[in-house]
Amino acid sequence: MPLFNLLKKLSFKKITNYLLLRFSFISSSIFKKPFIYGKPVVVAFEPTNYCNLRCPECPSGTNGLTRAKGFMDMILFHKIIKELTHELISMIFYFQGEPFLHPQFLDLIKSAKKHKIYTSTSTNAHFIDEIKAKEIVKSGLDRLIISIDGLTQKTYENYRINGKLEKVISGTKHLIKAKKKFGQNFLKDESVLEKIIQSKPKDTLSVVEIGPGLGDLTQKLLTHCEKVVAFEIDLELCGVLREKFFEELSTKQLTLECTDVLEAWGEDSLLEEE
Repeated sequence: MPLFNLLKKLSFKKITNYLLLRFSFISSSIFKKPFIYGKPVVVAFEPTNYCNLRCPECPSGTNGLTRAKGFMDMILFHKIIKELTHELISMIFYFQGEPFLHPQFLDLIKSAKKHKIYTSTSTNAHFIDEIKAKEIVKSGLDRLIISIDGLTQKTYENYRINGKLEKVISGTKHLIKAKKKFGQNFLKDESVLEKIIQSKPKDTLSVVEIGPGLGDLTQKLLTHCEKVVAFEIDLELCGVLREKFFEELSTKQLTLECTDVLEAWGEDSLLEEE
C-alpha cells in the first residue's frame, strides 16, 4: 500500500478510531476477554463471485461455491459506506470472482474515493481495453494487482484455465499508457499547489520544474514567473505539455526540456537565455 496515498486518506476521526481498535486488541490480549471499541478500519467487498476463468485452486473457477452467485448490491454498498465513512481507511474489492464483471464496479471505486477511502483490487485483466483503462485511472483506484502467471500462453494456461495471456498483456499496456497520460499521482490538490506558490521567494522571476506531469503546477508558475524551465523525461507527457502550453512555448516564457534533468544538470545555468 503506497504510504503517501494512504496518508492522504487519514483524518483525526479515522486515526482516533484506529487507536481505539489497537487498545481493544491489547486489552483483550491482556485480560483474556473481548474488549471492542471503535469500528472497522478495513472492509473487504466481493463485487462478484462470477469469473471468466477456471483456476483449479479457486472455488469460483471450479464451481465449488456453496453460496449463490451474484453481484454486490449498490444499495447495500452505499449503506455500509454511510455507516462507516468516518472510520474506514481502506476498502478491498476482490475475493473469489473477477471484479470487472460487475457492471458498476468503477462506480463502487468512485463512491469510496469521494469518502477519502483507500481502494485496491485484483484482476485477471481480460476486460481492460483502451477505454476501460482510461476509466480505471480516472476512477481514482489506488492499487491494482494484475495476475500474470506465466511468460508464455502454455505456462500461463496451466493455472489460468481459459485465460489468454495476450489479453492480459494488452490490458496491462493499455493501463500503463493511461496511467502515464492521466494519473501518475500528479500534483492536483489546489491547496498544495497554492502553498508551493506562496513558498516561492517574491523576487524569484525564473524557476526550474522537474517532472511537470500534466502541468497543473506549471500553469500556476507561469502566472507568477517570467520564465519557467520544465524537465520531463516521459515523451508522451511532453506531447501533452506541448499541446497544453503551445502559446507559452511560442513566447518562450516556458521552455520544455524532454530529457533527464540529471543529464542536463551539469550545464552552467539551467535558466540561461537562449
